[in-house]
Amino acid sequence: VHVLSYRVRATKPDAKIYEAAITQAGVPPQEVFFVDDLPDNVQAAQQYGMDAVRYTTVNQLVSDLRKRGVQFNY
Repeated sequence: VHVLSYRVRATKPDAKIYEAAITQAGVPPQEVFFVDDLPDNVQAAQQYGMDAVRYTTVNQLVSDLRKRGVQFNY
């Protein structure tokens, strides 16, 4: 699922974009995995109950995904 800011007329960390993401995903917020490089955006996603992490490096993201059971060849 992709939520595009121009379609929902909101940008992070506006609540409207997180609500749209949760609604469009069709799952509880804790099942939405959110990645962003800005701490404020990650914190806002966490406040909405999303599983959110801050992107710092590729290796860290790989680790975060593997912790969640995502399997891929990297």
